[in-house]
Amino acid sequence: MVDVPNRLRFPVATTLLFLLVMPTACTRGAHTEEDPGAGPAQGVTADTVLIGSSSALPGNASFLGRQLPQGSLACLKEVNASGGVSGRQIRLLALDDQYEPGPAAANTVRLIETERVFALFDYVGTPTARAALPAVNEARIPILGLFTGAEFLRTPFQPYVYNVRASYYDEAEA
Repeated sequence: MVDVPNRLRFPVATTLLFLLVMPTACTRGAHTEEDPGAGPAQGVTADTVLIGSSSALPGNASFLGRQLPQGSLACLKEVNASGGVSGRQIRLLALDDQYEPGPAAANTVRLIETERVFALFDYVGTPTARAALPAVNEARIPILGLFTGAEFLRTPFQPYVYNVRASYYDEAEA
């Protein structure tokens, strides 16, 4: 069994709950003219759910960009060893954005359009989240577990953003 630090348990547990419910209920990306509800969701196969991440892997913010997916992978390893989610193994594809908006936006498009991930996960930082948001909204793909408390992810309401961190305003009040 992998020991996951307590500070990571809530975000990862929330993500796993999301992954448990959504692949069976969601048919995004699988519609045909004959049957608009046909087939599994993008990024979901009989045995795998593919999720994608863009974060700073080298450079100044790498301590966050590497540790966030490492913590998630530790928890996902434990979940996968226990049979996965609904019998599916969770696979995380992490791309490097150097904590820069341009690469974050390009990675987001690649993850959605080329890699065909089910959901986006573990994005680090406000500028990279802002850069990813247009592709998220256009593709109508969920993004969760963002490591930022930025207000633009909450107001106006963002239907595809699943925040697991409190807003900066809430953190300052506390």
